[in-house]
Amino acid sequence: MTAEGYAAVGPINWLAFNTESPKLSDVRVRQAIGYAVDRDFITKALHRGVSTPQRGPIIESSPFFDDTIEAYDVDLDKANALMAEAGFGDGMDLTIDYIPGPKEQQQSVAEYMKSQLKKIGIDVTVRAAPDFPTWAGRVAGQDFELSMDVVFNWGDPVIGVHRTYLATTSSRA
Repeated sequence: MTAEGYAAVGPINWLAFNTESPKLSDVRVRQAIGYAVDRDFITKALHRGVSTPQRGPIIESSPFFDDTIEAYDVDLDKANALMAEAGFGDGMDLTIDYIPGPKEQQQSVAEYMKSQLKKIGIDVTVRAAPDFPTWAGRVAGQDFELSMDVVFNWGDPVIGVHRTYLATTSSRA
């Protein structure tokens, strides 16, 4: 296996947050999760070295990437402090969904999140979907808290990234 040859499509396997959830509406909780997740472990161990850690929605090999984006390197002390500041020092429960498909790309990462987020007081339930339409319906209907997702940059961020963030493409438009 190789990571070569995918730069033109720029696939990003990412964790989506439902910011409408009262548990995830506070940016400090989302930041805490960012500081708790070891992206190097995911890319080296779970993805067997065929992916690279990314810091944002535009792949780092793109000429459009902004290298001032914070990396959120693993810092469990900072993550725990942010959870406490957000009022979740005693912990919380969250559910993570994932797209049915290649286990190493989605399911194994979701299961890793369960063990890793436990370190900052978050009890995670991993919820499988029987098929892609079920998963997509949950995400589109805001019936999720966390979800693994895959997006593609394609050759131009307007084609691959812009539409991901357009409010007019959301289910609430």
